[in-house]
Amino acid sequence: MTSTLSTKMELFVGKEYRRREVHDAFGGQRQGGISTPANSTEILIFTGASGEQYGYQDGPQPDGLYWYTGEGQIGDMEFIRGNARLRDAIANRDRILVFEQTRKSYVRFKGGTECLGFHEKHGPDLEGNGRRIIVFHLGLGLDSPASIAPDVVPDLRQDRVSRAAAPVSLEELRRRALQEAPASATPAQRIQNVYTRSASVKAYVLKRADGTCESCLIPAPFTRIDGTPYLEPHHIRRLADGGPDHPSSVAAICPTCHRRVHHGADGNEVNRRLAERVATLEKRAVD
Repeated sequence: MTSTLSTKMELFVGKEYRRREVHDAFGGQRQGGISTPANSTEILIFTGASGEQYGYQDGPQPDGLYWYTGEGQIGDMEFIRGNARLRDAIANRDRILVFEQTRKSYVRFKGGTECLGFHEKHGPDLEGNGRRIIVFHLGLGLDSPASIAPDVVPDLRQDRVSRAAAPVSLEELRRRALQEAPASATPAQRIQNVYTRSASVKAYVLKRADGTCESCLIPAPFTRIDGTPYLEPHHIRRLADGGPDHPSSVAAICPTCHRRVHHGADGNEVNRRLAERVATLEKRAVD
């Protein structure tokens, strides 16, 4: 079960929570679909079957995006309040935490993501009058290529990590790992950017480790068929699980340490020490 670590609350993907419990930890409006806690870089969004009565059709799309309908039940939707916050999430580097209503007062955490864009369409409002509807494009689930139809983005299934690691310096790999899509990028370009960055981050941390586990500091247990040391990229902390990776939140570790972090009795402590070690490595990379 994947978790989202936060100083406020640890959320596990697929786990059910009382909505009140989520707001007690993060703040924000306790009703409505888009909740924007004050003085926070997190946006909470809530989706559920009840939205269908307003013409909302939230959910995954064939291109891998997750559509989420903006707020506003009567008249044209406008870029105010929660809609404006979601639109500007890319520029503000806000993290979006997605919840799905399961039953009265309860929600299930679906994961974290980023907003990759939006489109507008026409449809009825609550009173049956035509109006403008804003539909946001979220990257929820984009780090799972199996969820994307192969005829839509065929080359996403190729080994991007190997291609990203073709003879390139550590500094160049880090630059690529931090590169973001321009504000003018189309949704399709943003999808490509998410995958490219993810591959570059993984290639970067494997090169940064230089064949040694960044947790136990022991050489990789064996080599891959291509002759490279076998280490596994591990997400130390992902405040927006499913969102783009970052060099400071990913480590290259051996299979034993990877299992220990996720299943060991001391897994949290091992992960904490690993986070400190990677933070030191990344500080040196910046200095």
